[in-house]
Amino acid sequence: MEGDGYFYIFSTEKDVTSKEKLEHYRSKDIIEKFFGQIKLGMNGKRTRIHKSTTTDGKTFAVFIASIIRTELMNKLRPYMQDATSTFDQVIAQLSDIKIKKDENKPRLIKALTRKQKDILAVLESLDEVLTATK
Repeated sequence: MEGDGYFYIFSTEKDVTSKEKLEHYRSKDIIEKFFGQIKLGMNGKRTRIHKSTTTDGKTFAVFIASIIRTELMNKLRPYMQDATSTFDQVIAQLSDIKIKKDENKPRLIKALTRKQKDILAVLESLDEVLTATK
């Protein structure tokens, strides 16, 4: 079916090839998804802040959180497909891991579930968590 159909992309740029225009158009979808992720998934709604320094701080924090979230989603994608889990379900599993610090030594409040171990293994963190909480 490749090559079926036509579409037009209008541009005022004369020094750009048709292929470059098409690549630019397609990359807009990635940017739109990124901002949708910020707005919906990470409380990036209205800032309700009156100082520009506070707005800058919140914008920076949301930006860093978005980078971390994207990295997590990329690493967890194979697991989510195999386990038919959503990103929110995976995060809920990880959020249920509780560590308490007793006498300057961290320990797990309850044993890790099989799912939690699988998720931590995908993130290459299982050994580190188990070693730190022995």
